[in-house]
Amino acid sequence: MIHIWQYHEFGDTDHGATFTRWTHTLDTTQHRERFTAPNWRLVFQDCGGRIPRYRRSKTVRNPK
Repeated sequence: MIHIWQYHEFGDTDHGATFTRWTHTLDTTQHRERFTAPNWRLVFQDCGGRIPRYRRSKTVRNPK
């Protein structure tokens, strides 16, 4: 709902200060349980960190 409001008000959405302020106001969080398994993962060679991805974005297609 916050993203819908952001888009209506500003024409864009993000998880910045406005989003964070509303999560506090609404006593909610920006994190939720995953509803499906990711199709891809970005794996960082330096630290071994992994980031799930659900779409084949530019970064997934060209990770370097």
